[in-house]
Amino acid sequence: MNLIQILSFSTSAAIITFILNQLAIAYKERGSKREKVKYQGLRLCLALERFSIECADSINNQSNYDASQGTAGAPFNAMPLLTLPEVEWQLFPLHIVNKVLSFENELRDANGAISFAIDLDLANEGTNEPSAQAGLCGYRAAQLASKIRSEYNLGRPESPPHGWDHIAFLKKRHDEKIRQFLPFSDSPQ
Repeated sequence: MNLIQILSFSTSAAIITFILNQLAIAYKERGSKREKVKYQGLRLCLALERFSIECADSINNQSNYDASQGTAGAPFNAMPLLTLPEVEWQLFPLHIVNKVLSFENELRDANGAISFAIDLDLANEGTNEPSAQAGLCGYRAAQLASKIRSEYNLGRPESPPHGWDHIAFLKKRHDEKIRQFLPFSDSPQ
């Protein structure tokens, strides 16, 4: 082999080695990013699911308070707080970021609807708007968490041993509130 062939071979080997190293680094970073997105997605799901449970608890406590004439449970007049974890939003597709961050606006609207209903309650007989809004938003939070879990293959949430299906409980209230928004199909024209 002459010097030019040796240099050519060495250069080719160096380029191939460089390309293979870059591919290995990119593959490793891609796997690391995927795990990071899954971890942060799981944190988002848990926050949304926790909010959903708090909504169901608030409704249940209000029902107990009303049924016992104030001797059990507790009334509420605002949505539970949703505390989103710190995540790297740019890791997620825009449609997920939009849904999660827009949900905070839905909660503001729900609190506004609750405040409005309480202000209108001049007879002081109470309003069911806090429970209706908690059912609406709590169920939507559970659905959003479910969608994120599905998209990132995060599995189902761990089921508590007590067996209370808070999502079915919220869905009933969600559906009742949604029916209020639908036009009357049986109204005379």
